[in-house]
Amino acid sequence: MRKFDLIVIGSGSGLEVSADVSDAGQSVAIIEKGPTPYSPHHKSRPWA
Repeated sequence: MRKFDLIVIGSGSGLEVSADVSDAGQSVAIIEKGPTPYSPHHKSRPWA
């Protein structure tokens, strides 16, 4: 079983925090319902 320093449920605002944690050298897992972060069911789509 893999262990992570941070687990983020949903890719909303947690992506910024997860990037900071990852940049600090800690491990991060992101659990997302859609196929990709900011998938079409999410209100904040950076490409829209």
